[in-house]
Amino acid sequence: MLPRPYYFRLHFDFLDRARVRILPVRQPNPTPGRNRYALDVAELEAAFQQAVKQGKTVRAIHITNPSNPTGDVYTPQELTDLLHFAHRHKLHVIANELYGLSVCDPDVSFTSILALPHPDPLRVHFMWSFSKVEI
Repeated sequence: MLPRPYYFRLHFDFLDRARVRILPVRQPNPTPGRNRYALDVAELEAAFQQAVKQGKTVRAIHITNPSNPTGDVYTPQELTDLLHFAHRHKLHVIANELYGLSVCDPDVSFTSILALPHPDPLRVHFMWSFSKVEI
């Protein structure tokens, strides 16, 4: 599962290198005054249930935080909700935090997924850039 919008090359990184098909998951458009894409677990749940109904096997969720291309930073609550969603469905969480040190807005703080309690720590994977990993 891959929340969108996402960096277009991730699709090819997963498919070309690992032969893994992605399941793009629409995230709600920013609302006026909010000006950011949220990580919406309800959308992830709906996409997961639809995939299961279609006979697809979902094994992981990949996030880039802060997001490429939007620069949006997920809140600690959004990340916690994601971890619990993944735990309920026994999914791995792959967190790419390549841009974690690139937050320039003084009103926005970045929280690493590693700083949060994990209901299933063996299924949480942290990295700095998926697209640069040699397979």
